[in-house]
Amino acid sequence: MRRPFETSLYLWQLFHGLGVAHGLLQWRLTGHAAVFPYVLNARTYESAGLFSLGSSPRAAALQQEQFEEFYSGWELRTTTTPGATFGESPPKN
Repeated sequence: MRRPFETSLYLWQLFHGLGVAHGLLQWRLTGHAAVFPYVLNARTYESAGLFSLGSSPRAAALQQEQFEEFYSGWELRTTTTPGATFGESPPKN
């Protein structure tokens, strides 16, 4: 039978190893161990602010027309138009 100290030491080693592996993966993906890919995408490309009353981030100059339409067109229309829900186009007047 194992002593409680040994069991907690094994668990600590397991979780520490998993944490280090996860940090290395994040570092390889984003260049920083604590930045998730979704956060990096939001910082880089989103053109609408997090809250409707807040300031909007700078407009990104995108090379491809589809990305430009999504981030500067559809995203702004659905986040700044009252009555528009996420996933559908805003109501036409």
